[in-house]
Amino acid sequence: MRGFTLVEIVITLGVLTALLTLTGVSLLSSRQHTSLNSAAAEITADLKGQQAKAMVGDTAGSGAVSPYGIYFSAGSYTLFKGSVYSPADPDNFEVSLEPSQTFSSPGLTVVFNSGSGEIVGFIPGGYIFTLADSLEGISKTFNLNRYGVITSIN
Repeated sequence: MRGFTLVEIVITLGVLTALLTLTGVSLLSSRQHTSLNSAAAEITADLKGQQAKAMVGDTAGSGAVSPYGIYFSAGSYTLFKGSVYSPADPDNFEVSLEPSQTFSSPGLTVVFNSGSGEIVGFIPGGYIFTLADSLEGISKTFNLNRYGVITSIN
């Protein structure tokens, strides 16, 4: 006899289907972890960028040195110039998260003092926020100290 029987072909296809399914699930899971890690890295870079602008006295063309900050809403965060977040300011830059990602502290505003880069009106324990992914059930918690330094990301 030459060739394969129908039973052998069906078993082979079943095994291949099971392996491809497991691989696909594994790849989707790692994509979610990568997505959350990428968002955490972007938030970290934006926090440091806003602090650096405040420290060097970036005027953004206005001629006046000003503090810079970040405002967190549930599904996005906004980079702004000034000591108070104003949603109507056309110079604001909003960064949206993935649909499954949210912040635990919507309404949190971090403002960096011009010159020193310290957080204006710092309250110990008041600058902790969590970025969570509801699809994967994973999260990253950021902790900022009075100097605007991220002391931990868990």
